[in-house]
Amino acid sequence: MKRKLQMKTKAEETKPFVGNVNIVPVDTLRTKSGALRSLARILGEAEAMPVALEATDRPLDSGFRISGTDLSLSIASKLNISGIYDGSFSQNERAYFLDAAAYIDKYREDSIAPGVMAMTRWGVGFRVAMRASDIQGGLKLSYATVAAAVDLGLAKARYEIIGVGIGIDVLVKILKNVSLAGQLNGENFFKLANDVPKIIAEYIEANKAGLVAQPMAAGIVRDLDSDRIETARSIFFAMYCLSKPWPLKTALERAMATLDKDLIRFTYAMIAGNIPETQTPDSDAEEKADKWLKTS
Repeated sequence: MKRKLQMKTKAEETKPFVGNVNIVPVDTLRTKSGALRSLARILGEAEAMPVALEATDRPLDSGFRISGTDLSLSIASKLNISGIYDGSFSQNERAYFLDAAAYIDKYREDSIAPGVMAMTRWGVGFRVAMRASDIQGGLKLSYATVAAAVDLGLAKARYEIIGVGIGIDVLVKILKNVSLAGQLNGENFFKLANDVPKIIAEYIEANKAGLVAQPMAAGIVRDLDSDRIETARSIFFAMYCLSKPWPLKTALERAMATLDKDLIRFTYAMIAGNIPETQTPDSDAEEKADKWLKTS
């Protein structure tokens, strides 16, 4: 008898850590070697190889689940998941994700060292990538509360729907009354979190034979969203450059490859304001940076 695909209607928020594993969303695309493109430049291709599925694995029979998580925009941009995370960003912006898919998690069985991929999530479904800014500052948003904050005028957000194992042409065809990208609000978030998952679950159930599970998330034995040493060095370098004072363009040119250039840009924006990269920071920014260096 054919088993019907089950769907959990209540969204479960993915915690940043499961044991010692940090779960992050990834792009389904891979490099020529087979490594996950999202993680290859962070971990190196050798450590970004997905944990393979076995012949007996059946991701599409695992049930349809909805989960959500969030990351800093700096990390989301590095993972190259969606174009909405490109460009500059401000202090109050963050990346949020809602994943709805039939999937299974495959864990490595050998010993795991820090920085190594311990798990790969294989599935078929869709992802909503959201970029939200907290207008007033101080809000503790989650993927589930972003839209409510927007409707209350406390935040601004935009979104993009990304297929996981489902092509853009199929999404356009089956999601007739849903825009695949745009400004987020309470009305369209309700569709994204309730109506769209039901449509996608039904599509998967009817088309299992022709669908292939893709890597959609990975478990890393490292917190990509709070690499304290790298963060500290990048901020210190930015403050040093501001104290000179050097234009942002000069700072970026002199930054070592290991430093986070997005974080350097962010630090400049916070201290010197949104000035052109070639403009020298004013004396006020220079004084703030110098004071920070002397007290740190």
